[in-house]
Amino acid sequence: LEDFLGENDPVVMQCLKERNVQSFIMRRYFPVKLLARVAFGDKPISVLDIGSSLNLGLQAVAEDNDGDQLPGFKLNNIPKELYKGKVNISRGLGIDLYDPDIDWVSACIWPDHTGERTLIRKAYSELDGKNPNIKFSKMSALDLINHPELYGKFDVIVASGMIYQLSSQQEKDLLDGIAKVAN
Repeated sequence: LEDFLGENDPVVMQCLKERNVQSFIMRRYFPVKLLARVAFGDKPISVLDIGSSLNLGLQAVAEDNDGDQLPGFKLNNIPKELYKGKVNISRGLGIDLYDPDIDWVSACIWPDHTGERTLIRKAYSELDGKNPNIKFSKMSALDLINHPELYGKFDVIVASGMIYQLSSQQEKDLLDGIAKVAN
């Protein structure tokens, strides 16, 4: 992945400036797709997405066939046979502190990137609810430990860009919860 990101640094930086949505999907969800395809192939899997915002990331992973969710990126350091094909998400759960709100997310896009508002709304209209096996629950990731109905239920767990925001005790609580829900 480091080679991939290193080779694509100019493209990644351009994406950060012009296509925040797509660079976000690439940075957070392409590794999930790659891991799922390598580890599980076409087998049905269950995925937990912690901090899922609009709950579109798993929908994008489930819909992506050939890296087409990542236009403009060179994937030549990663053999296509590793990521080709869709991820068979038989059970997906996105959790976040807030309900998905397309208007709020759109309002957060930088003023000089108004085209992003159109992109995120388009992605939302195309992907929201596309895979009925992917659900959303408003909950704190720190409360996973208090949900025994989720224990041992997830093959893959996505949690990025959040641990640095937590205290040491919260970090421990999160990791303990993740350990409980991991399959």
